[in-house]
Amino acid sequence: EQGSRCFSNIRENDLWWNVINREDLNKWFAPVVDISPAGTVLIMKRTMPVAMSEMPKKIPNFFSDLKIENWGRYKGRVVCHDYGNTLALGKGTNNWKMKKAEWWSEND
Repeated sequence: EQGSRCFSNIRENDLWWNVINREDLNKWFAPVVDISPAGTVLIMKRTMPVAMSEMPKKIPNFFSDLKIENWGRYKGRVVCHDYGNTLALGKGTNNWKMKKAEWWSEND
């Protein structure tokens, strides 16, 4: 489990630094602050929980895990703070489109 967590941390860090200069994309992500050398610790900007009613109706199509607990509010907008399993690194972010979001919660 530790290895998979490190892998997700590294993927999130890589993705953040790939979209940091893309204003059309980086607004959807909680910013990464730092990562430990081995990837065991990832520090992101803090997000606050959001209600289902606050979730966007459409999101970029590279987000694949639409569990509401993976998202939060940062600087007044809803962002993803658990994005290690997005499709963005595999398929890229160049040909992204908006898709209808079908949110779910582990509390349902």
